[in-house]
Amino acid sequence: MESSVKNLPKIDVRAAVGLAQTYFNNLQDMLGSFQNLRLEEVELYENKQFWLITLGFDCQIINNNPLKL
Repeated sequence: MESSVKNLPKIDVRAAVGLAQTYFNNLQDMLGSFQNLRLEEVELYENKQFWLITLGFDCQIINNNPLKL
């Protein structure tokens, strides 16, 4: 894997965050409805070859409990 990583083009943090947001939005059909997608954390991995990106979002919780607990 190390050799294949060296051949990847490097992208800046803005591009990496944009790609992460696009990828997350493409998962919406699997995740259901969500709101307020936000960037929570960005970190450059130890080897300085990967961005670790944490996104947060709000989702509606549907309580199907007949006792309304």
